[in-house]
Amino acid sequence: MDNADPIADVIMILPELVRRLRLKPRPASSDRPRPSLSQIKAMTHLAQSGQQTMTGLARGLDISLPAATDLVDRLISAGLAERIRDDIDRRIVFVRLTPAARARIEPILAYRRRAVSDVIEQLEENERASFIKGLRLLSAALEEERATMAKEQSGD
Repeated sequence: MDNADPIADVIMILPELVRRLRLKPRPASSDRPRPSLSQIKAMTHLAQSGQQTMTGLARGLDISLPAATDLVDRLISAGLAERIRDDIDRRIVFVRLTPAARARIEPILAYRRRAVSDVIEQLEENERASFIKGLRLLSAALEEERATMAKEQSGD
């Protein structure tokens, strides 16, 4: 990558970056099944946001409510999440991580934090600010493009 085409550089770098941040390498001796990427994403969201209603989880993950329900059912079957009813309004159901899930997701989050921290600490303050601004702009542009494509596909 030679900066002759910075757009091509970003397009090449992003998938590799995402792949490397997804999972912390696990020991070869681990006999537990690895959660799916969607389960890890849900566990990450719950670890960072705390317990959520099903609607909140679906919105946070940008998936449909039926998809969130299916995902939570699989997490519960794996012993990684539990549903709890609100003490005041029993119609409200929250989803939260089990201690077993926290034990599995915390090392992944710590790995990500260390990996990003190692790089961020090497940047000067103005470089950090520019880097973060660039990431936010890219994220917003990708979200806007995704929304436009979804709208076009739905025929609106």
